[in-house]
Amino acid sequence: MFVGENLDGNVQTPWIRAVISNGGGYDNVKSQIDNSPALSFLERDVALSLNEFFGLFKRFSVVLTWQGLNLGGREYNVIEG
Repeated sequence: MFVGENLDGNVQTPWIRAVISNGGGYDNVKSQIDNSPALSFLERDVALSLNEFFGLFKRFSVVLTWQGLNLGGREYNVIEG
């Protein structure tokens, strides 16, 4: 998902690209990802509003960090203050 500039507090329409596998279900796709040196997927641009996009998920959590910090999968403690 890509969202352009926030102009005067108005969020622009997102650009959403779906990556699609024809692997026949989660287990087959996971096996393909785990065992194939080169992966092949279809890509399709999808026209959805932000509400429609986030409505596709039961929960949606994203963590953004600077490139190279290697924070993925790390545990951390929240400092109350």
